[in-house]
Amino acid sequence: MLHMTMVTKVTKNHLPTGGGAMTTETIAIVTAAAKEETGTQIKAVELPVFPIQSPKEDTSIIIVSCLTPSAPDISMIDMLYDSLVMLEGLSQTAPIIIAIDNLVEEGSFYAVKHNYASSTVENKERLEEYAQNLRLRFKDDKRVTVLPYVAWQMHNHVIKKALQLVDTKFVYVLQYDEVFKESVNHTAIVKTMEEHPDVLRKVEFNRGNNIDCNASYWFRGELSCKEDEVSYVNKPSFTKTCGWSDQCHFTTKEDYKEVLAIIGDRKIHPEFVMNRRAYSKKNCKHWGAHFYGNLTEGPFIQHVNGRFIN
Repeated sequence: MLHMTMVTKVTKNHLPTGGGAMTTETIAIVTAAAKEETGTQIKAVELPVFPIQSPKEDTSIIIVSCLTPSAPDISMIDMLYDSLVMLEGLSQTAPIIIAIDNLVEEGSFYAVKHNYASSTVENKERLEEYAQNLRLRFKDDKRVTVLPYVAWQMHNHVIKKALQLVDTKFVYVLQYDEVFKESVNHTAIVKTMEEHPDVLRKVEFNRGNNIDCNASYWFRGELSCKEDEVSYVNKPSFTKTCGWSDQCHFTTKEDYKEVLAIIGDRKIHPEFVMNRRAYSKKNCKHWGAHFYGNLTEGPFIQHVNGRFIN
């Protein structure tokens, strides 16, 4: 019987007892006693290497941005980034995509009627400096991708193209001027969405008390859509609505692909199309979003006004 001893081959990734990095390779050597017993030269046997894998990410974050009133200052993005610690249970390595829309053409409908930032020389310089400041801020943060667009996209196309970089099942779509102010149980949201995928499709986080927001323009509707089987199934509870808005929300990549397919090539805020669908009695059960928390809870996010950021 051969006497074999298991030893660890030390590499830069080796984890000795008490700390360090992970063990990546283990080998076997033949002891002197074994050599004496057999009287032959026996070579060491190298065992297979099984590198330790990181848990697969299940959630990504898309931050929708543009030329902010405070640009090239990036404090608003910093505030939102820092507030992500409020998402309890979210992986600290969850991918983040900061998608920056470009400027509309000077004199265009959106520039004149909706006061969108137009492509003046000054705005172009501010936008480029804003994007560069974000690149420099996150250059050592491997989870963050800064994605500036070379042409104006509008909200739905910004999300659509950023979504092409998402490899996870779930996704937060966040606005650059909304930050989390209260704890959110990310783990519970994922659990409930996994258990009830046809019921809990989109979770929104309110700037105000849920009961007040539920009575607002975006979430008015038939009482038949006000409560369902996920309202109290887990903690936290969820409030069913008859609306759909662009404010900070959580959903699945597949659900968003369905939304974007409905909108098509139009350049429009998704809420202007999807809210009309959610408001009808026929469609509210499918498209009506859920608020995070019960009617008495909220707000969970806070608006940051870029004009007063300094």
